Amino acid sequence: MRPQSERRHEGRDLAERLEGPDGLTRQHSTFTRRDVLQAFAEHARDGASVTAIESRADAFLARDGVVELEPLAGECRYSTRDLLETESAAIERAQLPRLTPAAKERALERPPRLYRRVRQPL
Repeated sequence: MRPQSERRHEGRDLAERLEGPDGLTRQHSTFTRRDVLQAFAEHARDGASVTAIESRADAFLARDGVVELEPLAGECRYSTRDLLETESAAIERAQLPRLTPAAKERALERPPRLYRRVRQPL
């Protein structure tokens, strides 16, 4: 059996991986406590008690980078702060006004005003 300090270090590494883009939100934008329990149980290669796995899962869900969302069908859902920020930025960009193709073409045909002023003889 590995020393406790080594297991603690592995637990932090696992939590960071689960919170990252290749972790619990790799295929779905949300996850449940059950998903976290399963991930910690699968990682316990030397075995672990149910209490230990539940404790690690609850500590993970309490991390600053994990956000509790509105329950769905009575089950608590979570996501990561990084993913929510990325999604929010994408929505903001999608809502920005866009130039029509004709407006883009007209804008590219005209030289900028500053350029015209510089080119005029003094």
